[in-house]
Amino acid sequence: MTPGTAEDLSGDIDYRDAADLGLRRNMISSVALEVIDALQWSDYKSYVVGGSVRDLLLGKTPKDYDVVTDAHPGQVLELFPRCRIVGRRFRIVHVYLRGELVEVSTFRSLWKPEDKARNRGGRMVRNGQIIRDNRYGSLHEDIFRRDFTVNSIYYDPCGGKVIAHRNALEDIESRCLRFIGADARARYREDPVRMLRAVRLAAKAELQMHDEVEHHIAPSASLLGNVPPARLFQEFSKIFRSGAALEIYHLLRRYKLFDVMFPSVRECLDRDDESGRGEVLVELLFSRIDQRIAAGKSVMSAFPMAVMLWLPVTCRLRGRKTSAAALRKLLKEALSAQRRYIATPAWIADNGMDICLLQPHFGSRRKASLLRLAEHPGFAAAYNLMCLCADAGLGDPDTAEWWTRFRQSDESERRSMIERRASGRRRRGRG
Repeated sequence: MTPGTAEDLSGDIDYRDAADLGLRRNMISSVALEVIDALQWSDYKSYVVGGSVRDLLLGKTPKDYDVVTDAHPGQVLELFPRCRIVGRRFRIVHVYLRGELVEVSTFRSLWKPEDKARNRGGRMVRNGQIIRDNRYGSLHEDIFRRDFTVNSIYYDPCGGKVIAHRNALEDIESRCLRFIGADARARYREDPVRMLRAVRLAAKAELQMHDEVEHHIAPSASLLGNVPPARLFQEFSKIFRSGAALEIYHLLRRYKLFDVMFPSVRECLDRDDESGRGEVLVELLFSRIDQRIAAGKSVMSAFPMAVMLWLPVTCRLRGRKTSAAALRKLLKEALSAQRRYIATPAWIADNGMDICLLQPHFGSRRKASLLRLAEHPGFAAAYNLMCLCADAGLGDPDTAEWWTRFRQSDESERRSMIERRASGRRRRGRG
């Protein structure tokens, strides 16, 4: 289906009482409600939209709440003292209240035939891909600008009403992930990140991809190469914080999306077919991140990126020892190669490099080196990587076991362990 005007589409919109769907105002974050109330008091339409409403209808607890409105970004800025406009492709407003962030976007307009032929009115298209689109429209138009039907659900907690794409509630009920509009190839060309959203939603929300959504992912995977690397880092961050990172990783591998995001890691995994240790390492990484998320713990952004750097470097070394300077050089080369695809922010890249550079020190038997390592601010993350490698068969399990006992010991026992480890080195040296 190719969208027409808002009037043409009015028959394709579903109107419901929120109470009939089990939605209540007190289910929404108080901060999101405050944003919506402020907008509506200023005579702007505003709704909770997308993933948060979808998750509530699926019986899940939303992680955040997005708001959509007919107020333009500048008008939103006037209402809230702590907010800023972000994004170039789509301008949105981040509103900060009481330590929480609410993302506020403006209704977007539908495509018109003349827009497809040329760039106009704040919209820029290149080779079928939307580069920039800040052209605003109505609520009805915005419904049909959403990617998937299950994300095109708008809840007004003040009026107790729900407005949705005609297939949205049915697809929620059947747990079907379906595009708005039938041409999946065109949807992926417009925004290749939709392929990542599809696999993330399928895994996280336990949805079954419609044939049209699924069948065109692998043939379109190379389009991810057209996405700015900084944006891909944001998408990767959403993946490893989703709580379903392992399942998403399997889908990324199946549909060749991982190949585009991490080509050096993919080459290493392909070269590692016989032992499969590299594959085990990546699976353990995402499995343990999922466990932390399930336990309500945070995930250090640098850690998954450190693993993605360390694996190609260990593949190149093939068990050979190397100097600290040579290791740093290899890591810089790996980071430079990876940044062409996913642009890791400098502070995260630096932390990831430190995690990797500490790895050889875990095998040391020098007292001074052991003490420095134990007191290093990056010790905990480096220890986790060392244990991960040992569990995957890419490291020494005895070293991992010694450091695990070390971490569980009190200060006196730690000093004793270091003394015994260092004296063992001296005895072997004299022999």
